[in-house]
Amino acid sequence: MAMLVLFLPSILHELMLQRCTAHGQGLTTASIKSTVRLKSNFFPPGHLKCLGYLGIWQNKIDISTGNSLTPAEKIFSGTLPNNSSARPEGPHIYRVNGTYYLLIAEVRLFEYPLGGTDINHRATIQRGPSPSGPWETNPSNPILYNGADLSNSVQNTGHADIVQGADGQWWGVALGRETFLFPVTWDAGWPVFNNGHPLTEHLPSVLHDVSPLAQYDNSFTSTELDASFYFVRTPYKPFHSLTARRGFLRIYANAYAPGDRDSAALVLRKQTSYTETFETSLDAFVPRDNLTEAGVSVYYGDLLHNEIGVSGAEGDGEGRFVIVRTIFQAEQVGPWALTTANCTVVTVKRYKLATPNAPVRFKVVAEPTSYKLGYAEGDNEEFTFPATIDSAALSLAPAGGFFFKGASFGIYNTGNGRPSLIPADFKYWKQTPGSNGSIFEQ
Repeated sequence: MAMLVLFLPSILHELMLQRCTAHGQGLTTASIKSTVRLKSNFFPPGHLKCLGYLGIWQNKIDISTGNSLTPAEKIFSGTLPNNSSARPEGPHIYRVNGTYYLLIAEVRLFEYPLGGTDINHRATIQRGPSPSGPWETNPSNPILYNGADLSNSVQNTGHADIVQGADGQWWGVALGRETFLFPVTWDAGWPVFNNGHPLTEHLPSVLHDVSPLAQYDNSFTSTELDASFYFVRTPYKPFHSLTARRGFLRIYANAYAPGDRDSAALVLRKQTSYTETFETSLDAFVPRDNLTEAGVSVYYGDLLHNEIGVSGAEGDGEGRFVIVRTIFQAEQVGPWALTTANCTVVTVKRYKLATPNAPVRFKVVAEPTSYKLGYAEGDNEEFTFPATIDSAALSLAPAGGFFFKGASFGIYNTGNGRPSLIPADFKYWKQTPGSNGSIFEQ
């Protein structure tokens, strides 16, 4: 149940169908059934071409063995200036009406915003008389680019693929880190993506998910976590149990904390709506000191996450405290920095709890531009919200970091650098999406 990150979306007849859904799942299959057969335009007659890395490279292969038959040859350097910052990648070749088309993703590194699969990411297309070119560049390139307007809800677009359906209609798919579908038309021998407009979250009357996002409730009565939960990286050993204490999800701590580049004892589930609440209850957690900590994380990546949890007193103090840890990247509110080391702002606040072992409930209220972190001691107290964070802290990757998974809610248990033998028992998991503002349907 390690994290699955979907990218480079493709639809290929008789090879693979990869599909992204609103619930972050992928699908591969050996065939496409009955009437939904898709014609591949990849293969030139009698040959299969293998495309490579650092520029667009090509060589013939023996399709029965996979062995190369010719040396690799660079066939295209991209449309951007050919220097160390250029990243032409992800090539696709199509043969349409006797003409070959080379569709690639491009970006320039070391620019602001940072390159890679980021705001500057785009798709360009070329055409030529053979699978090796020479290539004529589309005068309308980039054929796909959403970064010109940062108010577009779909960003980081690139790595496109096109296919012709059984009815003759052309379609494209591309990443915006989620996978997006769009219509493709043809003008003067060139494909036109989405009628020349930026990609949008939803196409009216096309593959509309008519099922509204439902509330998710889990009281942990089963013996296994369902498939909607995931971990960051592969755990060294199991750190959770649904049978150690029936009716609770028990998390055993390890030395790693959320944000460590390792496998923290952290169980995550995707945020499904811009407007959503997440709630859970941590039962009778009694930390031994200020390094023992368990609670809730709003998690986007190693450098972008925020926690509210229960920890012990610092130094020789006594009692339990709610700890609120918020992390912000300085370039999200100020000048861009070239490294992550000098721009991470961490704020930690502590709030004394009144009881030695009462349950502590946690609530995260997500809105389109903010998150509120709250807690309540006991089963009947009202929630207090000591922290409100800007959504930028969970959506804008810092310089040198790329995070493509989307925001998640999580529960964790950590020794903050050392082992801890104190388990954390969580009684339930509740996610309630708002009536509007859905990430996947608006």
